[in-house]
Amino acid sequence: MNQQFWPQISSSFSQTVFSPQGIIFLFIVLGLIAGLIVYYIINQRIQRQREKNAPRVTDVGARKDINEILQSALTLNSRFDIRLEGTNRELFCVFRDIDKNFLILELPAKVKASRNWIGRKVEGFFKFRPPGQKLQFYKFESSVQDIIPASVSQLIALQIPASLRMEQKRQHLRLEVPLSYIKKFEVRPFSFDEKGHLYRNVQKFGDVIWRHDPEAVKQVFNLMDISGGGLRVRVDARELEGGADFIKSNPSLVITMEFIKDPDQSDDLELFHVVCRVRKHYYDGMGNHVLGMQFTHKARLDPETQAIANWEQVSLEEGVEDITTWVVKTHIRLYREKGLT
Repeated sequence: MNQQFWPQISSSFSQTVFSPQGIIFLFIVLGLIAGLIVYYIINQRIQRQREKNAPRVTDVGARKDINEILQSALTLNSRFDIRLEGTNRELFCVFRDIDKNFLILELPAKVKASRNWIGRKVEGFFKFRPPGQKLQFYKFESSVQDIIPASVSQLIALQIPASLRMEQKRQHLRLEVPLSYIKKFEVRPFSFDEKGHLYRNVQKFGDVIWRHDPEAVKQVFNLMDISGGGLRVRVDARELEGGADFIKSNPSLVITMEFIKDPDQSDDLELFHVVCRVRKHYYDGMGNHVLGMQFTHKARLDPETQAIANWEQVSLEEGVEDITTWVVKTHIRLYREKGLT
């Protein structure tokens, strides 16, 4: 090979790259790369902001529902815990009144509010126990609209929240499901197929261990409550032979649930297949074992056939979104029927 070949290439390359045209082309390429990087970063931030601002499945956003819930909290003397933006101090307030636009809260006696509170954002939390029901928990965001002098303690006016988030502290909202809503509830043993996959036909997991019998005079197995993260069941001790030994042999179980959306309106059903891990087990002293279970897998169903298309793992924090949605909607429907929200 000609020894002058490489020097010629090097010289030609240098002349091309470092020529005015080459430098301009290089800057264009670098500019395009930088532009793509900036676009990617901005797009990711926009997506995260959209996800942050998107309404959660546990949000109550209808103004009518919000007003009804707040009115129930007022009637039941609910305490409101609020925290002003930029502080870590929590103020325990008395819920005094509600009108078209504002919540009126009474501040603790030793707390002195100033006019610079007006306009500041507020995070709030309240709970109340409807007659014969469990505690219900709500979180919200608002802002201070006014400071109202009073004879003993000051009052503050908060903007009516745009939404209420239905959730327990660091937990999912739990629902005690009326028997009339349960169409099917079956528990099977858990296993894998020969390839180590979950069966797409629940019957292949094995025979039903326990099932809900809607016509039984005495329920030997029943659903106590359910949330997006898991559920609790009560089993007659005679139906759970071996107690703790059974749990050791069956740490996970497969559950098929079919709920009626609204027994008074239609026969439409909600079908769920889940795999649960037993997290808690105890004897209640009344002839029953109580099992607390956490969802670990959920079945994705074919929308037309309702057959299992695949199985997906369940996040501990997020739970099963479809179940959470059903729980929240049923919770609101039940309370509205009873006149509690």
